[in-house]
Amino acid sequence: MPITNNSNSGIAFSNHYKEELFLLWYAEGKLPATRFRKIIPPDIAGNTPSLNTLGHWMTEGSNWRKRADVLDDEVKNQIEAYAIAKKVEMLTRHSDVGKELQEAGANYIREHLDQLKPSTAIRMIVEGVRIEQNSRGIGTAFKEMVEMPDDELTSKIEELIDRSKVEISQIDDGS
Repeated sequence: MPITNNSNSGIAFSNHYKEELFLLWYAEGKLPATRFRKIIPPDIAGNTPSLNTLGHWMTEGSNWRKRADVLDDEVKNQIEAYAIAKKVEMLTRHSDVGKELQEAGANYIREHLDQLKPSTAIRMIVEGVRIEQNSRGIGTAFKEMVEMPDDELTSKIEELIDRSKVEISQIDDGS
C-alpha cells in the first residue's frame, strides 16, 4: 500500500523522481506544498512524499526555490532577448519601408515631372529619409547593446554616469 502520510521517515526517493517532481512543480507555477501534493504522481514503489518532505525539498534539501529563481532569471533574460530581437526586426522593416518611400518618391518625380506637385514628391522623399534614419539608428543601437560584452556595456554606462555628474555639477555651479 502506498505511503501517503506526512512523515516519510525512512523512505528514500530517487534523485530521478525528485527531479521529475521539481520540473513538474516548476511547470505548474511553483505551487505551495499542500496544493502540489494533490497532483504529484507516486514513485515506482507507489509512495508519494509527505508535506514535510516536499517542504524540505522546496526550501532546504534540494533548494527547489533557489533553483526556480535561477530558472526564472533565465526565462526573463530569454524573454528580454526575444523582445529586443523583435524590436530590431521591426525597426529594420521600418527602415526598409523608409527606403522604399524614398525610391517611390524619386521614381514618381522622374515619371510624372510634368504633372507633379513638387511638394508631394518632396514630402515623400523627406518622410522616407526620416523613417529610415529613425529606424536604422535605433535598431542598430539595440543590436549593438545586445551584442556588447558585459564589461564593455558596464564601461559605457559608467561613462554616461560620469558625464551626467559633470553636467549636473556644471548646472549647480552656474557654469
